[in-house]
Amino acid sequence: MQDYKEHHDNVNVHFVINMAAKDVEKAEEQGLAEFFKLTSKINTSNMICFDFEGKIKKYSSPEEIIEEFYPKRLAYYQKRKASTAYFKHPYIAAI
Repeated sequence: MQDYKEHHDNVNVHFVINMAAKDVEKAEEQGLAEFFKLTSKINTSNMICFDFEGKIKKYSSPEEIIEEFYPKRLAYYQKRKASTAYFKHPYIAAI
């Protein structure tokens, strides 16, 4: 790779990459995602997180983490939304 330029915005990721012709052939032969290391594997056999009580807990799957955290996070999101609505329009909250 000789040079690259970034043309990103809030929605899209856009790179312009300048490469020698032999490197382009090699990248296409190998596969662009693999050549530029755009993907990776995540080991899920050792997932340890803090739970909502601040204690360390080992989880057996990503789904187990979601099942434990989703209801609690949803409640906090609803509280934040209610608070934001109150501060944006306090007269509406009084009705």
